[in-house]
Amino acid sequence: MIIKVIRGSSEYSLCRYVLDPRKQLPEKRALAKPLQGRIALETDSAQPFLLCAGMPGHKAHEFARNLKTVAKLNQRVQKTVAHYSISLPDSDREQVSHQMMVAITKSLLYQMGHARCPYFAVEHHDASQKHWHVVVSAVTFGGDWVNGRFDRYRLRTVEENLEQQFRLTSSRRRPVANIKNLSA
Repeated sequence: MIIKVIRGSSEYSLCRYVLDPRKQLPEKRALAKPLQGRIALETDSAQPFLLCAGMPGHKAHEFARNLKTVAKLNQRVQKTVAHYSISLPDSDREQVSHQMMVAITKSLLYQMGHARCPYFAVEHHDASQKHWHVVVSAVTFGGDWVNGRFDRYRLRTVEENLEQQFRLTSSRRRPVANIKNLSA
């Protein structure tokens, strides 16, 4: 399993990307309504794309509005959303069901400190490996900031924990020469 994280402040652009019907299977893509010769990015059929959600909404602008509303609870936070991308090796493709993807998502959010934050997750089918995206607020429902410092380093431990917890193939170890130690 490989987990990547990017933090930012453009809720709408991120929600629009994650809910893009072109990232779905052809049968789900057919549910998207054409809009003047192009695919509508916020379709009424966005619901079938969702794995899980911890906030109301079905369309990109609804999710973005909810994320912005929660972000206003703490005006000091500049990077208001986190985007986690979770990829599985081919050996785990068949083993991981939608229910397991939901459980992995919730466990990831808990371990990274986002247990009390609005979120949603969507599986994508635009690459060879099985993967899904999680969009989550960096501000909790109580207005607390979820510290994103050193996320990329903490994710290595979380990856290992999730692989053990869900009995998945261990992610590849990085050669010692490629590991960068933090300076004091």
